[in-house]
Amino acid sequence: MDTEENTFIRLKGLVWSATEEDIKTFLHDCGVKEVVISTNDRGRPTGDAFVHLDNEADAEKAMAHNREYFRERFVLIEEIYESQYIRETSGKSNKDEKSITKPGMDAEKGEQDKKGPGNNFYIILRGLPEKATENEIGSFLVDCKIVGNIYRITNEAGRSSGDA
Repeated sequence: MDTEENTFIRLKGLVWSATEEDIKTFLHDCGVKEVVISTNDRGRPTGDAFVHLDNEADAEKAMAHNREYFRERFVLIEEIYESQYIRETSGKSNKDEKSITKPGMDAEKGEQDKKGPGNNFYIILRGLPEKATENEIGSFLVDCKIVGNIYRITNEAGRSSGDA
């Protein structure tokens, strides 16, 4: 993986109304080749976007915008590898949006997976401390009485993304 060029980033925490042009304006000092805005299974934005930049210098410039405000929300930016970018965007073009399905959904058919967890739902927690454990997250949510499995999300390097 280390031989891959790091010209790819992921933006998290975007306002749902963010457009490709808004993201290019936010990254005004970077050469942007492509922006893919993630959507859920209903076609609504998730607040994440994947960006392919012109070169590694632009990726470094983009990282300088980490935790800067985009409208009323601050945006988290992380570098990702090309293989992760391709996997997450699954060959979508500039104008297309990526659909990220929830657990139990068949991504190909866009319908409930018969082997999946049924009508379960999930929540995403963002901005967690890097060292927060699944047990600590479960303790935090103890009053919810609906907590099942807790999954920490890591990047390609195995580091915590701050999401669970």
